[in-house]
Amino acid sequence: MLNRFSFTLLATGLLASQSFALSNSDFASLDSRSSGNQHYSTSAGKGFMPAWMLLGSNGGIIETNGVPAATDQSAFRFHTLSANFGDNKLDQCIPLDAGKDLSISFQVRTNVSPVSNDLRLRLNPHFYADMATCEKDLQSDVTTHRLTTGPLHNADRDVRLGSVSGIAANQWKTITAATHGTTGALTQSAGDIPAGTQAMRFSLRGRDDSASASRYIWVDDIRVTQTGSSTNLIRNGNFDHIDVNHSAYLVGSSGWRLDRDGDTSLRAGAGALPFARSGSNAFYFHHLTGNFGSSSLDQCVPVTGTSDLRPSVTAMSHSPHDQLGIRLNVDFYTSSNCGSGINNGLQVREDFALNNLPGEWRHLVTSQVRTAASLSSIQSAKISVRARDRSNNANTGPDGFQRTLYVDSLNLDATLSCAAPAEVGMYEVKAFLNPTVVLNGSQKLISNVRNEFDTGSSVRKFMVHFLDTDNLDLFDTGWSIRTRKREDQSTYRLQYKKRYSVGAGTLSSTLQTAYNQGIDACHGNEVEVDWGYNNRTLSFQRNNDLTLSFSGLNLPNLADTQTIATNNAIPLLVNWSAPNWGLDQIDDARLYGNVYFERYTGDFDGLELNIEIWHILNTAGTGYEYLVEASFKTANALTAAKKRADLFALLDNKGWLLTDSALKTETIMERY
Repeated sequence: MLNRFSFTLLATGLLASQSFALSNSDFASLDSRSSGNQHYSTSAGKGFMPAWMLLGSNGGIIETNGVPAATDQSAFRFHTLSANFGDNKLDQCIPLDAGKDLSISFQVRTNVSPVSNDLRLRLNPHFYADMATCEKDLQSDVTTHRLTTGPLHNADRDVRLGSVSGIAANQWKTITAATHGTTGALTQSAGDIPAGTQAMRFSLRGRDDSASASRYIWVDDIRVTQTGSSTNLIRNGNFDHIDVNHSAYLVGSSGWRLDRDGDTSLRAGAGALPFARSGSNAFYFHHLTGNFGSSSLDQCVPVTGTSDLRPSVTAMSHSPHDQLGIRLNVDFYTSSNCGSGINNGLQVREDFALNNLPGEWRHLVTSQVRTAASLSSIQSAKISVRARDRSNNANTGPDGFQRTLYVDSLNLDATLSCAAPAEVGMYEVKAFLNPTVVLNGSQKLISNVRNEFDTGSSVRKFMVHFLDTDNLDLFDTGWSIRTRKREDQSTYRLQYKKRYSVGAGTLSSTLQTAYNQGIDACHGNEVEVDWGYNNRTLSFQRNNDLTLSFSGLNLPNLADTQTIATNNAIPLLVNWSAPNWGLDQIDDARLYGNVYFERYTGDFDGLELNIEIWHILNTAGTGYEYLVEASFKTANALTAAKKRADLFALLDNKGWLLTDSALKTETIMERY
């Protein structure tokens, strides 16, 4: 049975047909570890375990029976200690906020009595500008591309166990300070973190100067936190994630089963994660090939023909890429166990690219729906979540760099799949130019700007006005109603828009806020992120192109605008905070405008670039000020991020960039 995919991996029996949900859809339940030790030994100097990479030559063990764990069920120990830190390294890349202090702690245990300073651990932090570069260096066991500013960018934080106060043999001890090397609390102030840091390579190294094969060090409950949050940034810090390979089930012998096309060397994991999309657990592939068939998580579920079905899943990577892909595939059968009677005409198959921003969850919903009526002869369905990575080699996938892809909150029920936050469909990057520099005396773009972006000298002319109350009740709640006319077109565009400031949060959290206020994954609005110099704004908008009996740049008067806005009002606005709230605001509204602007259209590195010159009343209302905005759009978040950085760098280098936070709509609402 299919339950919401926050990985509640317990099959709890069949659900009622009207709430057709996946068993353990959110991965909340996972099989406990099998009895005995799980061994991980290095291969060619490195070895994978869930969420971690083990580097060096001696390997390590996750134990479930050898010693009682400090937390939960498992603990890690280096397999054989040598007198060299380089032989035993346990590493992981984690996302980091360079503006916040960080703290590190872990628990340690040894079987040596008395505890000796021969037993040593070393923490060595390396900082990176992005997770992908950190992961590449980690997997190659180099530090070639790390950031090297700041006093503690490569500090040796050594802990000699014999110098730890209160430590005793065969007992767990929490470590929060280094005894040697760079001594003191295992903390790092924001001021000591290199500028531009977005990721840290956490490296814990073990050593025994006596190099005795019978002397062990165990570690558990590894934690990295930052100011203002108790969230542990380390994944699998307590070593309880299940390690999954081909044919393994995530729970018991039912529910989710991993298919790696017979290759037992390909790995996956599941367990508690600080950034899980739903609940506390998530599943992840950390070995991908270039083929969907070698990375598939499957479940067979009953079908009763009483619910519409529409697959969805949330997915995320800390190192996304255009060629990092996920596929939702559903096959339907007339048999009850997905064994025979496949109906190929009903198959649902849709591919998505994980080219979102690093660490941002995407809610992916198929465009195809299978109605209850079409499933009348169907008894079962096999749903597969498949992944591949073709970022390095177009035919076979990665060569030397393994991206990790996380999945959570999977659904098959059409209603439940839509009952989730919306998905961003477009990114608009906006940069404001200094009008005193880029405009001539006629308020036209100077030739240097036009030549740089190949705009030519012709412009399109627009007029726009907004509808709101005297008290700005719409604007103050994030709403705007705008009517726009282009001189050479016969139609008018009526736009309803709801804005949310992303602020210091994430797009995921902002989308969740919008969902809590009624904007779901299937709401039918355009979802866009406006990305400026200092801020990001998430907007949901609905555009209506209308033919009205006006010519040129003329706009309808107040009464006509109110009638048009009322007749086309979207339900979300109408009943925003109370029944008919939106209609009441329209009835009480006046016009803000008219505002004239001109648009040049050119090119920036293959993307269409618009440069608009807005003529806005000055504060005294006696003349005009000019706001110059350059913008481009793309549906690809990674492209938006890269081209944004390139555009701002070019504008800054030319001396054209205006770094002040110009708020165009707010300025208009204040001036008119």
